[in-house]
Amino acid sequence: MKIVSLNIHFWSNEEGKFAGAELFDFIASLDRDVYCLQEVYYSAGMLAKGTNTFDEQKRGTPVKISCESLHINSLSVCVDTTSDSLLRKSLLRMLGLPKAQQYELIDMFGIPVKADTVSKDSEYTLQLAKDTALVDHWAHPNQLIEGTALSMLAKRLQCPYAVFSGTDSPNFGNCILSKFPFTQTHTAYLPLPESFKRDWGSRTLTSALIETPVREADRDREREAGSENDCSGKVWVHCTHLDHVSEDARMVQIKEAVESMPSAHAHDSLPAVLVGDFNALLRTDYTDEQWAEIKRIRGQSKWEEPKGDVLTEILSQGWYDSCQISPLGTVSGSVAGTCRFGTRIDYVLVSHKLLRNVRTYKIVATETTDHNAVCVKVDIV
Repeated sequence: MKIVSLNIHFWSNEEGKFAGAELFDFIASLDRDVYCLQEVYYSAGMLAKGTNTFDEQKRGTPVKISCESLHINSLSVCVDTTSDSLLRKSLLRMLGLPKAQQYELIDMFGIPVKADTVSKDSEYTLQLAKDTALVDHWAHPNQLIEGTALSMLAKRLQCPYAVFSGTDSPNFGNCILSKFPFTQTHTAYLPLPESFKRDWGSRTLTSALIETPVREADRDREREAGSENDCSGKVWVHCTHLDHVSEDARMVQIKEAVESMPSAHAHDSLPAVLVGDFNALLRTDYTDEQWAEIKRIRGQSKWEEPKGDVLTEILSQGWYDSCQISPLGTVSGSVAGTCRFGTRIDYVLVSHKLLRNVRTYKIVATETTDHNAVCVKVDIV
């Protein structure tokens, strides 16, 4: 199975400029079986028009939207109040909802809201019609809404199987696209204590049980070697994106992620892969001099000091870093970075049943987003 982890930065490059077409081309060039993406902006409105995603979100009147059906609580968006029709279009676009979605927008007094009654920074409640396709979509997140960015990308990659899970904003989150079928999908929300609350709200762990093809020769070899693997070709793939500010927050999230995995833990009867943007460092990647330089730069930027607690924690629980266990191995101080700051924060980890099955590991640089792609080939038997 060829798998990649990539943070696509809202379909934008590190300067915040829309790079949809270029990013589509780059992702397709990776030629993977399974694509695990983070910071996915679900809506296709901006993708189709080639608009800068950040500019699109800043234009219009800023308001806060809550919607019980979508698990949204005071989500900040900008809407077009020029007319009722443009209000509707902009609201649907910002929330990543289909054009046919029926809803009612009401104020704190329960009065329906029109374009000319929208007030800056006011809070409104979105009530969705119960008999529309959206409710079915969010109940079955592996059925992508036609015409959205993800459905377009899935077609380009020839990946008929997909699962997307949003954060507190249903339009932003993680996704797994696959050429191989899913037999099960799962989303776990990774809430934080009040002291760690962020504008993005809860992060998620997106999981899929994938059935990969197995060659008879591989199955026979595993059985002759007395392997514990069930040789079914099934593997759990977990994709996540941890907090970008605090190691303590990331520690809370990674513990919750592992605890909430459908496979329970890395020692389940089926092999598992855990990938994503961890926003965390592995201390052994760096020499003492490099670590000191990272600390100096972070101090200048008023960031927290570098720590390696999260990776130490997860690696102590039976997960293995594919970079370290690949045939090439690693040497401290020589590991390639995966983000624009030159550090490695994106990982592909495997459970103990795949410890000897990692065949290749490589980082593919790109300017179409602010992260590099982490590509791994691992045998699943």
